[in-house]
Amino acid sequence: MTIVSLLSEKSLERQLHEQLCQGQLPDCFLYVGQGAGNWLALDRSPRFGIASGLTELLRRNVGEVARLLARWPQAGDSRACDEIGHKLDVLSVGVGEGIKERILLDALLPLVRVRYLAVDISRPLVEKALAVVAHLDIDSVGVVSMLEELPRLRCYRQRPTVLCLLGNNFCNYEPTSLLDMLRRELAPHDRLLLDCHLCPEGPPADGWRRRVEASYRNQTNVAFNLGPLVQRGVRPEDCQFQLDLELVPGPHGDVFRTFKQIDILRDSVVRLGGQLLPLRHGQRIQMGFTYKYRPSQVVGLLADHGLGILGQWSSEDGENLLLLAGRTK
Repeated sequence: MTIVSLLSEKSLERQLHEQLCQGQLPDCFLYVGQGAGNWLALDRSPRFGIASGLTELLRRNVGEVARLLARWPQAGDSRACDEIGHKLDVLSVGVGEGIKERILLDALLPLVRVRYLAVDISRPLVEKALAVVAHLDIDSVGVVSMLEELPRLRCYRQRPTVLCLLGNNFCNYEPTSLLDMLRRELAPHDRLLLDCHLCPEGPPADGWRRRVEASYRNQTNVAFNLGPLVQRGVRPEDCQFQLDLELVPGPHGDVFRTFKQIDILRDSVVRLGGQLLPLRHGQRIQMGFTYKYRPSQVVGLLADHGLGILGQWSSEDGENLLLLAGRTK
C-alpha cells in the first residue's frame, strides 16, 4: 500500500489555527484527526440518507457507467481501452471510505485495466479506501491532499483518467472556481464522474425543505460538525451548531444553499498544535456550505465551463443525480 502525503498534520493544524483566528471553520477540517471516525458514523447513519441514496444510485447504474468509460474515448475510435494497450486511471478526490469507488472498480475490471488513485484530506480515510480494494488485482496509490491541490496530482496520473467527485462533493464548493479548475485538469479524452443530492425540479415543496433540514440537524451530523472544536478541548455544551437552508441567486436561477455556523455559548479554549486559542462567549464561527441544485442547474453549470453530458442517471424521486461528463472543446 503506497500513500503519498502532500499535507502533514502539523500543516493542517496551522491552517486550522489561521482559519479559526478569522472566525472560519472550512468543512475540509471536519475530516481531520478524529473527524474521520465522526464522518464514518454519519455516513452510516440511517438518519442521514443522503450518502446511502447516492451510493444506491451508483450501484443501480454502474454497469452502464463502466461500459461508457471502458470505450476508447478518442473521436472516431470506439475500441475498448484494452484493445489498444491503455489503462484507465480512476482518480477519486474526497474518496472517504471508498465504498462508491469499490463499486465502480468492480464493474470496470472485467472490461478494462485500471489504476486507482484515492485522494482525501484524511490519511485514515485514504488507508480505509485502499484497504477496501486491497484484494483487487490493480495498482493503487493513496494521496493525502485537498481538492484544491488537484493540479499537483498531475505527476501521479496517466491518460485517460476518470476524475471522480462522489459523495456530493461537487455541491460543497463554489461552482465557478471548482469547474474552472476541473476544466483545466481534464484532457479531451478524460472524463468527469460526479453525483449530487438535489432539489427536484419544479417549485420546492415545504416537506422537502423540512426533511433536508432535519437530516442535516440530526445529532450525528451535529457531532460531526462540532468535532474539530470538541476534539481540541471545547465542551459540546459550550457551543451550538446552527443550520438553515435558504434560497440564493445563481447563474441558472435561485438555488438552495445551506448556511452553517457554530455559536460559542461560554468562554472556551481550543488546543491546536501546542497553541491555545481562546473562544469568547457570543463569538460566531462560520462554516462551509452545500448547494442543493436542480438537475437542469447542474447541467447548465457544466455547459458554462465547456463540459458536456455523456451519461445522466437519476433516482426515482428526483433527489439524486449521477453525471458522466467530458470536455466539449
